[in-house]
Amino acid sequence: MINVSDGGKEVNEAMVVASKVPLDTVATPTPTPTPTPTPTPTPIENIDKTFSSTLKKTGQTTSYEEFDDGDYQIGISPNYNRRKYGDIVTDNVTKLQWQDNEDARMVQESWEDAKQYCNSLSLEKQEDWRLPTIEELKSIVDYGKYDPAIYSVFINITSKDDYWSTTTSVSDSGSAWSLSFYNGRTNWNSKTHKSYVRCVR
Repeated sequence: MINVSDGGKEVNEAMVVASKVPLDTVATPTPTPTPTPTPTPTPIENIDKTFSSTLKKTGQTTSYEEFDDGDYQIGISPNYNRRKYGDIVTDNVTKLQWQDNEDARMVQESWEDAKQYCNSLSLEKQEDWRLPTIEELKSIVDYGKYDPAIYSVFINITSKDDYWSTTTSVSDSGSAWSLSFYNGRTNWNSKTHKSYVRCVR
C-alpha cells in the first residue's frame, strides 16, 4: 500500500481511489428473488363411473349390420300397463301416459288442430294432455315389428297414415315431423296436412 502526503496527513492509496468513485456507480447487491410457492393441487373427487339409464330396448332383434340395435341388444326392457277396459297406456319406464281410445285410430287433424285437440282432451278424468314430441312418439315404436310397428299393449292404432308430433321441421317452419306406425319411420309433412293424433301426458 502506498502512502501519500496530504498537508501533513497520510492518506493511503485505497482511500484516494475510493474518494474518486462517483456515488452513482457504486454497485448495489442484486436482490435475491423470493421463490413462488408451488400451489397445492386441489384433490379431485373419485368419480363414480356407474350410472343408470332409462333408454329402452328398441325391439329390434335382428342385426343387419355391426353395432346396430339388433347387435347390441342393450337397454331397459319395455314395460307398459293399462287398466282393464281403460283407454290410457302407461309407460313404466318413461312415466308417460298415452291416449289409446278409439279416437287414437280415427281422429285426423291439421297440425294446429291436433295440438288444440290434445289440449282440450279429457280422458279418464285426466285433462293435461298434449301433442307428443317426435322422440316421445319414437319411444313407443317396436322396431321388431311392422304393420303395426308398436307395442301390443296399444290396441287402437292405424297404419294408414302418419301420427303428428309437436316437433317443427328446422328447415321448414311450415312443416312438422310425423311418424308412421306401419314401419316406425319418421317423415315431415305440411302442417296443413291431416294426420292422425295420439296425445300424451
